[in-house]
Amino acid sequence: GACSEEPMISGQYIAAAEAAAEALGSLGEPYCMVGGLALPAWGRLRFTHDVDFLLLAGAKAPSQLASEVVRALREHGFAHMERADRKRIEGKLILFFYYPVKDSGLSIRIDTILAEGPFHAKVLERRVRRRINDHEAWVATCEDLILLKLAAARPIDIVDAKALVTRNSDSIDREYITCWSKQLGMEALWSEASRGEDAP
Repeated sequence: GACSEEPMISGQYIAAAEAAAEALGSLGEPYCMVGGLALPAWGRLRFTHDVDFLLLAGAKAPSQLASEVVRALREHGFAHMERADRKRIEGKLILFFYYPVKDSGLSIRIDTILAEGPFHAKVLERRVRRRINDHEAWVATCEDLILLKLAAARPIDIVDAKALVTRNSDSIDREYITCWSKQLGMEALWSEASRGEDAP
């Protein structure tokens, strides 16, 4: 068929994201979508296996927020994968959930990243409402998504960062990315990604 100008994502993933957003929104703490499902908001479409949310603990202790997140998502029909939870070194606690897709036997993984620190606080302070398909969602800004991709630093993340630069080259705040890439020790990665996608 004809190519759509608007990047489209499977409706099942959107349904899972909407349910998670409703649950996280009930907690009263800022959250936003990051990762693969946030990419279409900035013109990059690729398959993703999960839906990632960033949530800031704010004044709450991370352990308190974690238990509130588990309760809220369970109340919205998510299964919490307790054994899979793990702490990451960078001060992030990641909680894993699965969302059963009605009548399909499938389930979609939701990763909720409870973050601390000035960069993640800035990501959430700058979050914006963007459309993904027919759904409006809180997502990280293009600049912050690029920085999060550089921080993850897998080959696919670097490709994503370059694609975001290419598709948003007229509007991204390069000075902002340069400043944070220095603070986060990612100058070499940003230097590579800042040139955009490699020529085919």
